[in-house]
Amino acid sequence: MKRIMRASQVDLPDDDEEDCIPNFEAEEMEPDRGIQSPISALSQDVLNMSTNSTDGLTVATKPSTDHSNTHASAELQMPSATENILNKLTEERKNSNGYASPAEPPNDDVTRTEHRPVFKAERVCRLAIQINCADFLNDTLLFGTDDRLYAFETKQADARLVSLSNRRYCQIDSIPQLDIIISRSGKYDVVSVHDTSSLLKLTRTKFETETKLRKLKETKGCSFYCTTQLPNSVYISICMDKSVMIMKYAPHPYNRFMKVKDFPVDSQPTMMEIIETSMGDIKLLVDFQYGFKLFDFHTSTVEVVSPPNTTPEMLGIPVKGIRIGDLYAMCYRKMGYIQPSHKPLLNWRYPLTFAAKIGDEYLLAGSNSIVDVIHTNTGKIVHVFETKKEKIRSLCHLVSRSNQVYLLAEEEKDGIKTVAIILIELC
Repeated sequence: MKRIMRASQVDLPDDDEEDCIPNFEAEEMEPDRGIQSPISALSQDVLNMSTNSTDGLTVATKPSTDHSNTHASAELQMPSATENILNKLTEERKNSNGYASPAEPPNDDVTRTEHRPVFKAERVCRLAIQINCADFLNDTLLFGTDDRLYAFETKQADARLVSLSNRRYCQIDSIPQLDIIISRSGKYDVVSVHDTSSLLKLTRTKFETETKLRKLKETKGCSFYCTTQLPNSVYISICMDKSVMIMKYAPHPYNRFMKVKDFPVDSQPTMMEIIETSMGDIKLLVDFQYGFKLFDFHTSTVEVVSPPNTTPEMLGIPVKGIRIGDLYAMCYRKMGYIQPSHKPLLNWRYPLTFAAKIGDEYLLAGSNSIVDVIHTNTGKIVHVFETKKEKIRSLCHLVSRSNQVYLLAEEEKDGIKTVAIILIELC
């Protein structure tokens, strides 16, 4: 029996009646949350379906497809009795909710009874400030801007935007296992360490005093940094003028970051990641104009990493390398692949602008207006989020933690430009 699967689409709530820009003098910000997308399959016409849209992201779930991402109909062969029951349940679902939510399509890798993941999207808040960076301190979302550091309590229904500092913050990363925060902040772009071990509550006092800010003076003038948190070590990779400086946290009695390596680079990378192999080797993964390179700590050799039978034209420019367990998803503008692995190539439906891990085995592949959720074991799309092009101008990745990915959406309405924080969550 050939069955056409349809998908539901749900928009973020429309709060136009209270669509006001936050008053930062009063430090008020209205949260906006609570829309969960229904789970359904995706057919070929899903992205062209008309919806009663209001504001934000349109979401749709689809069954696993092949690597060309063709939204083909599912072919199911069932006994007559099972077929009749399925048709009856589908009709009941249509009558009560207006859309079909058919059973899980057959999959060689899973059984029919496997739990299907639920993805949902909601807008957390809308801001009238330009955000440079963000990360979590427990359940508090910290926003860094050119002239302030803000805190927003994500678990409070009546959350307020609290100003913590008037220092410029370009990057910020929380390291829970060490009870510290790392930032690139201040006038001269220096990497600093903030101690949060004795910080009981974020207040309107000076954040740098409360967290006993310590500057890593050798990093003054750096262009950016990346942190790598491994089970037994924490590294900072710092991009200087003509080199990448590697610092590693030395525990008691030192309790500080110490320089361990310098790698010369011809051009400044945009992503850096430390890899510790099972054999005890330590390597630095960086991107360059045409792909990714691995620098070996012990031999100082450089290895260009690329999938077989591909060319730079086929791959496009590198976007990001993402750790997924013991593997890495090497994401390029036009496609990606899992390293080291013999898994199939990851094909994007649209040119990739950002990528992020969600859960243990899913990858968000994002463009300016579309976000695909891809199962890294199969390379198949399992969920689709789509923005309203007339409202949201672009999307970018802001911060991730576990089963949550926060995106930054540039919005424009009635000539007024704002940014919205959008949460995509795996339930």
